[in-house]
Amino acid sequence: MLVTSIALATLLTTVASVGPTPPLPTADGRAEFVVTAPRYRITRTSRSASQIVARANQVISVLGGGVQPDQAKLTAWASAAVADPTDMVWVRPVVGDNFIAVGYRRRDDEVLLLNTYYLDLMPDTFPLAPSEDVGVAAARLVMEDAVADLIAAGIVRTGMPYGSAQASYMREKHTSGTQTREWVTEYIFTMNFVQNGITFPDIGLKIGVHRKGVVSSIHATDATLTNMGSVATTLTVAQAKARLTTNLASTFPAGVYKDIDARQGALMRPALNVETVDPGGIFNYTLAFPGGHSRQRISRVSLVTGVVEHLYL
Repeated sequence: MLVTSIALATLLTTVASVGPTPPLPTADGRAEFVVTAPRYRITRTSRSASQIVARANQVISVLGGGVQPDQAKLTAWASAAVADPTDMVWVRPVVGDNFIAVGYRRRDDEVLLLNTYYLDLMPDTFPLAPSEDVGVAAARLVMEDAVADLIAAGIVRTGMPYGSAQASYMREKHTSGTQTREWVTEYIFTMNFVQNGITFPDIGLKIGVHRKGVVSSIHATDATLTNMGSVATTLTVAQAKARLTTNLASTFPAGVYKDIDARQGALMRPALNVETVDPGGIFNYTLAFPGGHSRQRISRVSLVTGVVEHLYL
């Protein structure tokens, strides 16, 4: 999944309720509703070197403008990524342009493109002129066009809820003498794949749009989903949230949790290549401690067993 601090801050889209099955008779003849939900096997794709090269070319093509990557550089880079699956391996592959950087981590099927020309660009004026910062609404339109291009290129599957993507900001601050200036570098839009109302954070997309209105970063992860059949659930997402808060109060008595975002979803344990996951509630929240220290966390609670797991700390 997208495990940067910004990505961890966002789990997206509308959650559809798990509908009850038709009533089943009990032993004494009464009817009761049995609520079921699907269990999924999530598998990370271990791409070959040639597949990694193809994926990099697809991502670079979204930049447009006739950008021409050096295929020999990409081939050597992809081989290095296969040999070192746990690290993000980087290359600057574009002929005559040292600003485009592409990274790939094979373990997570994670690709990252950066346009460092824009990411390092200082503003020309203070306060920012309208031409210096297009604003979040215009940036969202640029993001939506980029997602459509990514889908057409085969990088992103349909089902990414870009219409409701959560916006965040990357800001920079510069101090000279007694004067401090701060500005937005990127508007960042984060989304996760949704299927039948279930959110899958292991399949994620983050688009960065520079304040000048151009795509400055693309960050995508992917996985294969297999529906393993439905199982009976014992908790709703709301009940799972209550179980989580009880667990947090006993596990972190000095901590204060806030801004709990709840979704029905399926999330793999970190660093696993494959896992069969119960229907669950996924909870993204901030855990604050005395002294001002805080952490962004993601926990999951099985809707079948009620087990609470803190996955991303």
